[in-house]
Amino acid sequence: STLDDLIYRLERAESAQGRFIFTGNEQFFKSYQEDVRNAELLHQRLVHLTVDNAPQQQRLRDLLRLMHAKIENMNSTIEERRNHGLSPALDDRLGNQGKREMDEIQGKVAELTSAETQLLAARTDTQRRSAERSLRSILLAGAIALLFLGIAGLVLQRDIRKRWLVERRLQSTTSLQRAVLNSATYAIISTDAGGRIVTFNSAAEQMFGYHS
Repeated sequence: STLDDLIYRLERAESAQGRFIFTGNEQFFKSYQEDVRNAELLHQRLVHLTVDNAPQQQRLRDLLRLMHAKIENMNSTIEERRNHGLSPALDDRLGNQGKREMDEIQGKVAELTSAETQLLAARTDTQRRSAERSLRSILLAGAIALLFLGIAGLVLQRDIRKRWLVERRLQSTTSLQRAVLNSATYAIISTDAGGRIVTFNSAAEQMFGYHS
């Protein structure tokens, strides 16, 4: 994570500071400057990423204050090494003050990490509950759709049965009418509005020679 990278850069800077002080090699000083610059850039990135989180912004301001104190002390020891060489006082600053400052920085980073973890857990829980609500809504909508389909099926089945019964009654009535007509001993003829013969019984067929 970005916080881990920031601590890594500060530890590298502290290591390069110590090597420069013990050796006087300017290459270590260049590495120190690069790591300090990268640590500050990482802090700026964290500020940008948490712009909508006021508590984290305050923790980052506290962290920046601790970083500046640490960097100021490291710069001071490097300058002292350049001007006066190695000394017991300088060694004490490296061993005690430097360690105390780094411990404070790591403690503040731990606070930031813990808050970030809690925030992530809360967001994950919110997303989970939102997903559960969406799933329940989908299942409810599916159940309602199935209910409507079932009702529509019942209505359709009822209409089909009604239609079948009507057709059966019509067939029965037609058969009865045909039986009555054919059993009559006199001619029965029906025509449409244009005078065309539509139906006739057996007596009419025999009497007039009609054929179906």
